[in-house]
Amino acid sequence: MTNHDIVSLLIICQLAAPAAALIVVGLSALLGQPLGERATARLVGGGFVAAFLAALITLAVLSARGFRPEVVHFGTWFSVGHHEATIELVADALSVPYVCFSTGL
Repeated sequence: MTNHDIVSLLIICQLAAPAAALIVVGLSALLGQPLGERATARLVGGGFVAAFLAALITLAVLSARGFRPEVVHFGTWFSVGHHEATIELVADALSVPYVCFSTGL
């Protein structure tokens, strides 16, 4: 596993952990079996703690590398001729501290 792969995995975790908690809470409510308040709080808290830890590790790795931006390419949404709309996440010196701040509250 290269350094880029590790950072990419951490960046995806920052997005996926809270999203997974939202999906579980939402699906259980839609299926008529809503989670209790304690279970919901633990699930959502766990998702944000996982995202916060991934962001802190990403911040440490980026700072060790001189805050060179890291790009995670998810693919192309659509393309028309020579133009295309890509889906990418970028971790840089501005975005990662913001993620740490927003998930760590």
